[in-house]
Amino acid sequence: MVQVLFLKESMSEGAEANYRQKLEQSVRAGYEVLESGGDSTDAVIAAIMVLEDLDLFNAGKGSVFTHQAEVEMDASIMEGGSLNVGAIAGVRHIKNPIKLASDVMNYPAQSDFFLSQSLRRYSSATACLR
Repeated sequence: MVQVLFLKESMSEGAEANYRQKLEQSVRAGYEVLESGGDSTDAVIAAIMVLEDLDLFNAGKGSVFTHQAEVEMDASIMEGGSLNVGAIAGVRHIKNPIKLASDVMNYPAQSDFFLSQSLRRYSSATACLR
């Protein structure tokens, strides 16, 4: 397997500007949730979903491939006040893994963590599929 290091020093000014613009877009998405009265968890989800929808970051659409040349994604989220948690691992064909992890956190089940196989039945009933 070839490992590629992506260093700031090797980035063109245009590429750096593009990354900064997308990061700012992510921050703004979270801020807009807070400005409209949403809670911090929803703000974090909104910010992460922006990153997942781009191919620039190792998240969602931009996830790196496994050794088998497939995309498998993990995501987790926790609400600090309630200590509620939701996590997923090894999922494929999910547009926004953070949203699915949030759905798991809010799902009235005995488990807060789902692996890809057990998650298929659950995710087919949600709007998280690509």
